[in-house]
This record gives sequence, C-alpha cells and structure tokens, in this order.
Amino acid sequence: MFVSNKCKFLQDRGWKVDVFFYQDFDVVLENLKEYRSNFIKELCYPFYYLTKNIINNIIDLLGNQVCNANYDEIVIETHLYHLAYWGEMLANKIGGIHILYPLEEKTYHLTKKEADFFEYKLKRWECLNGYRKTLLRFMGEYYKKEYEAYIYEANPICSNVVAKIENRCSFPKCDYTVLSVGRLEKPYVKTMLNEIKIFTTKYSSVKFNIIFIGASADGSVEDYIKDLFVKVCNVNIILLGFLFPIPEDLIKQCDVGIAISNSVLASAELGVPTISIDAQDYMALGVYGVTTTNRFLREQEPQIPISDLLENVYLNKTFYTLNDRTSGMENEVDIALKVHLDFLEKGTHCKTYFDVMSVYPKYKFFYYNLKRIIKKALRG
Repeated sequence: MFVSNKCKFLQDRGWKVDVFFYQDFDVVLENLKEYRSNFIKELCYPFYYLTKNIINNIIDLLGNQVCNANYDEIVIETHLYHLAYWGEMLANKIGGIHILYPLEEKTYHLTKKEADFFEYKLKRWECLNGYRKTLLRFMGEYYKKEYEAYIYEANPICSNVVAKIENRCSFPKCDYTVLSVGRLEKPYVKTMLNEIKIFTTKYSSVKFNIIFIGASADGSVEDYIKDLFVKVCNVNIILLGFLFPIPEDLIKQCDVGIAISNSVLASAELGVPTISIDAQDYMALGVYGVTTTNRFLREQEPQIPISDLLENVYLNKTFYTLNDRTSGMENEVDIALKVHLDFLEKGTHCKTYFDVMSVYPKYKFFYYNLKRIIKKALRG
C-alpha cells in the first residue's frame, strides 16, 4: 500500500514512476496494475547467488527500461536489504540517485563490509532510515553514535486501505472476533498464531471468528493456520487474502485487532482496540493509542505475551475502546510523503557509488552458484 500511495503522490507531481517486483502474485491495487510486466524473478535473490553475467543482464534490463526517455533526474528507491545492492548497481549503471528505505521487519547480522556500505549511504543522505531504534536494530554491533546526525524520520504511511464501501463478506455467528491485518510471511506471524490458539483454547465456551486480511505468496502459511486450528472446535478461521480496499464495516465488526507497523492503524484508526507487536521479540507492545504509541519496536513497554493481552482486552473491553480517527487520512498521506521529497534535497547528488562487488568475497559467488546448480539438478 505504501508503494501505491507513493506512486500516486509522485505522479500527481509530474514524476514518471516505474515499479519492479519479484513475487509472482495478482496485483490488486488498481494504480499498480500497469507495472504487471515488470516482474523480474531473479531480484528475489541476493546478487551473489547469481553469476556476474546474469547480474549484468538484469542491470541492463532494468537500465533500458528506466532510461527509455530523457529525465532531469532518476531516483531509484529500494525497500529491502538485499535489493539495496541491486539498486546501487543500477544507479551506477544509469547515473541515478539510489535511496535506500528499509521497510522489512527481519533483523540481519551485517558483516563489517556490509555495514560499510550502509554507512556510506547514510552519510551521503541516501538512507532514509527513520528512527534511531530502527537504525540501531539494523546496524547492530556496527552502530555508531555519530549516525544519529543522519537520522531522518519518514513514515511509510499505508493506513488508507479502508474505505466506506459495501461489505460483501459474511461470517459465521460468533461471540468474539479477532482481526489480523498484514502479510502472512512476516516473521511475527507464527508466534501470533500460537498465542491466539492459547487464548482461544483457554476460553473454550466462547465462539471465535479469527479473520486474516493478507496472504502468503505460496499459500504455505494459510495451510499452517488451517492445520494449527483444525482441532480447535470453538474457532472459525476466515482467510480473506489480500483485500483492497477493506470495507470499513468489516473492521468495525471486530472486537480486537493484531498487527505490526503501519498495519496497526487500519483497525486502530476505526476505534478497534489493536495490539501492536514488537518486530524483534514478537511480543505485544501494548494496545496502540491506549498503552503504547509504538507500532514497531518497544521503548519502555513491558514484554507481554500476545495471549495475555488478548485476554486482558477481552475481559476489559471498555478500558481499551478508542475513538474513530479516520477523518483527514488522505491529507495525512500527502503530508507524510512530502517528507520523502524533502529528504531528496539533503543528498549530496554526487554521482559516485559504492563498489558493491567488493562486499562479498569470490568464494560466496562460487558457493551459492554451486548450491543453485545442485538444487536444480536434484529437481530434475
């Protein structure tokens, strides 16, 4: 949703936008459908998994697509750790600016050379890094106090997924409804599922609907969910997949939400008590807007098992009730994304680039290519 918002924001201001992706799934957001032909499967791999010939072919493919007209400036933005290297190589090829904006929740353990790359981007104002705690988590043992001078907070706002449209979803009758919003591949999901099971089995006389808005790329997590709850007789599992827009009335039917990052806002903004999850320990930060203002990492909040907080909300619903705060959301999106454009003005705009190939020793290229060949041979 963030990519959709940013595309619209930039296009409204005269930018030509291209979006490339590597997961082969249906594009459900209308303004992203024009990019369906920009599927490049090889981008799912860290570049050192591939031969240098394949790497060069992919960079040429991207470069030819991006440079099919004359532009005053070309900006490449990458959102995942492994794509940062692809972005830097592409920028080097076409003479563009590469902005790294890491959005994933997974924690990486960087090598010294990897950390050098991210420091290089940071000090050139080419790493839109958000918050100190995000940077601290990302850089780990290589974090330096001096990095705080380069912190630039920018919200990847994506809570405008809810609309006042007809709700055509019908659910079984129940006593209590739990809502999960977000991609099912996210690292916290299996912990969340097990915690929901603990909560629902404790209250075996209560009939629950557990609604999931979001999906996994290959359907494996959906299978895991079905297997996990197959013997839990008081639970109805409702898998809605990627749903856009989400009917407002659907969310208002729910008694409690569980999410991470900006997905928290989808239900919290409508007054539904929403449990915010910590991206590192996968425990509850609290109920957003009531006991915590964080949606990603904890500050002073105690570690609370999700099942315990689910029980607390269930038993004390009136304490956790929020007001509907959806008015003005469209304006909030524009305000948040203007910060992204302001960030571009801070950069050096010096067309020099990090030598990405120097980050990894040659044996890594050999090892991963050999591994890939063996796997392919075993599959026949």
